Amino acid sequence: MSVNPGHPAPAPELFAVADVSKRYPRARSVIGRLFDRSQSTALDGVTLSVRKGDTLGIVGESGSGKTTLARLMIKLIEPSEGALSFKGKPLQSLSGAGLMAFRDQVQMVFQSTHTSLNPRKTIATTLTESFRREDKAPSLSQLLDMARLPTDVLHKLPHQLSAGQRQRVGIARAIARRPEVIFADEPTSALDVSLQGEVIELLRDLHRAAGLTLVVISHDLAMVAALCSTVAVMNGGRIVEQGVADDVLRRPSNPYTQRLIDAIPRGIRRRVPAAA
Repeated sequence: MSVNPGHPAPAPELFAVADVSKRYPRARSVIGRLFDRSQSTALDGVTLSVRKGDTLGIVGESGSGKTTLARLMIKLIEPSEGALSFKGKPLQSLSGAGLMAFRDQVQMVFQSTHTSLNPRKTIATTLTESFRREDKAPSLSQLLDMARLPTDVLHKLPHQLSAGQRQRVGIARAIARRPEVIFADEPTSALDVSLQGEVIELLRDLHRAAGLTLVVISHDLAMVAALCSTVAVMNGGRIVEQGVADDVLRRPSNPYTQRLIDAIPRGIRRRVPAAA
């Protein structure tokens, strides 16, 4: 098959999500489930593709299904229906060494640094434990430099750091394994505006310098507009709109997307592309 030099081949597909649904029992206890077999639907027939080098924002309000989708894609939970694959291999079939390799290639930056960082371990210990065992680990100083952290954080505990420093430690821990993909769950939600900009710039630079693929889960369209090239808008467990971020945010075709844009406070609305 010939290749048109004017149209470069698309980047390799990393994640393929095909008609995936996730349901949970409404009753929380085992006994309750004996009498109530009903289920709630968190995700309903979602199809999505992530290619190498993408910066994808998955946006929506609380309860829209975006976090459930991310948890399925990083194999923290299993789907009720549908199929997910990474580099062509079904996620449902991964186990043992294959699952460990997947964990190295796909890392998560969690929203809450209070729960994701061990309060009893110094930052040096936390970062050292994150290195791949089979690889020669980069120096801690190199890792701190990449995450723009001062060296004096190494001997501190998480509660002794600022919120912005804790978030950058979370990012440093994720990149310590030299992953191909980073999922960032509301990476700026706990930060003030000035620190949000620093974290956005850090993630942007890591994407450019290390060739990382970024998947950002957020309700903040302004942040996604500043960081992501593509966006998928979720509502009620479904993707209601997706495409190039500028196109979706300038000319939304779905009323729900327009409502999300209208809900952005005026003071930061300038970070979202204006309608053409």
